[in-house]
Amino acid sequence: MYFGKNLTITISEGETVDAEYLQQMFDGKTKRDKPFFDLWDKQEFVKLIDYMDKNNLILVAGEYTFNQSWKFDNGFLVSNNNKKHEVFNFKQKSN
Repeated sequence: MYFGKNLTITISEGETVDAEYLQQMFDGKTKRDKPFFDLWDKQEFVKLIDYMDKNNLILVAGEYTFNQSWKFDNGFLVSNNNKKHEVFNFKQKSN
């Protein structure tokens, strides 16, 4: 069993958080003043980026809170007791 602290990610109105933006963050090319996905497991963060890229998704503005030990699985976060949580609100990216 893994233990972690809760992370709260805030996305502002008008901000575009897509797979490309998250990949730039992962690569260290983009920084934010407040904690974002920095404290989440790198492998899980990559799963989120891949999922969003394959499905052409962006994260909708809002506040997202989850435990840093949760795993990402096909749009859901899975807690240590294998319960799925719909934490992120996605929408199709307009071209």
